[in-house]
Amino acid sequence: MADANKSDQKEIKQLIHEAVESIQDKVSPKVLPLIEEALIKIETENLTPREAMGISEDVIEEIYENGYYFFKSGKFKDALGIFNLLAQLVGGTDPRFTFAIAATHHHLKNYTEAAGYYMLYEALHPTDPLPYYHLYDCFRKTNNPELAVNALKAAHRLSKMDSKYSDLQNKIEMELRQPQ
Repeated sequence: MADANKSDQKEIKQLIHEAVESIQDKVSPKVLPLIEEALIKIETENLTPREAMGISEDVIEEIYENGYYFFKSGKFKDALGIFNLLAQLVGGTDPRFTFAIAATHHHLKNYTEAAGYYMLYEALHPTDPLPYYHLYDCFRKTNNPELAVNALKAAHRLSKMDSKYSDLQNKIEMELRQPQ
């Protein structure tokens, strides 16, 4: 079994080496060995890209702060690029980035993409009413009234479970009183 594992790792390293060689005219020669080393670590040691490249949590937080700044400044395309980068670096281990991608798509009026990311976040945090509330808006704007009402009802049910969502609960109750 160990021989098969060694053989697999050798094959993986060879494939990565060939892939890196194929981009040698597009990337600085100084960066090529770093890319190869990181890819090998990702594949053979089951690391996230952040771990393989040795990027600290502090650096991840700084990058996130930049994305958040762009988001708050209305530079949604720039924010989306940063949030996507972060999601790739951490390999999906930080749901904040999933929610940030959803919210950014929402602001860019990419409602279908936003809904997909809100649903992904919801799967990771099934008791959080916020993704359901935002799904309600996405479904309304994509002309899916039945899904919109279901999302709003789910948000309402979950918002009643935690007092920190009382403002959201009031907002939802106002929406529920409106004719759909």
